[in-house]
Amino acid sequence: MSPSAAMMLEREIMPIIQGTVPRVARPVGAEDSRELVQDTIASAAQMLDSAERAGKPLHPSGIAYYAIQRTKSGRRSTGACRTDAMCAGIQLDRKVALESMDAPLDANLVEGEGGNLHDLLAAQGEDPSQVAAREIDWSDLLRRLDDRDVDLLVLTAEGGKLNKLARKFGVSEARVCQLRRALGRRVQDLWGASALQDATRESSWARNNVRTARERAACRRERCLASAR
Repeated sequence: MSPSAAMMLEREIMPIIQGTVPRVARPVGAEDSRELVQDTIASAAQMLDSAERAGKPLHPSGIAYYAIQRTKSGRRSTGACRTDAMCAGIQLDRKVALESMDAPLDANLVEGEGGNLHDLLAAQGEDPSQVAAREIDWSDLLRRLDDRDVDLLVLTAEGGKLNKLARKFGVSEARVCQLRRALGRRVQDLWGASALQDATRESSWARNNVRTARERAACRRERCLASAR
């Protein structure tokens, strides 16, 4: 853009845009009027530069008018796509509606006392791919173990007492502890050093999203009950 065109943009086009856009252009989503003014100025600068490169006459009022019309129709300086749900144009066409994931929902739609979209979209069960992968891992491991190791593995998973297994195999509890440690090392050799920690670790999305949302709801209920007393 030449210096004369930049001066025209600053002195003649920008005042028109700044005075008109807040009155005629409707913000969409998180937009505000100041953001729309800036975007319209960017569109006007693109039009001005394109017209200057093409050798066309520069009319400040005409460029300001078409830049404002572009903003009013939902088109932005970054693009005019109407196939993206986040696009302002398709929202102005009322073909899509954006909702906050934290927006409260009717209590009849979710279990318990209300909830939000997180509660509806978050899976309540395990990922099928993780279930299948775990089944493959366990099948491979069980093929490598004898009956005593399998019994020890099941007892450990169930949280049973070692004396029960000691009596079954006719050994001391100390020996059962040794066998369990040896079994743990075999599992780590097969699955990796972090296998046992990964098996008991809570997923980050469940901890950060679902649990915190439910804890906030529980705190709100407690505050409401406390204020009602």
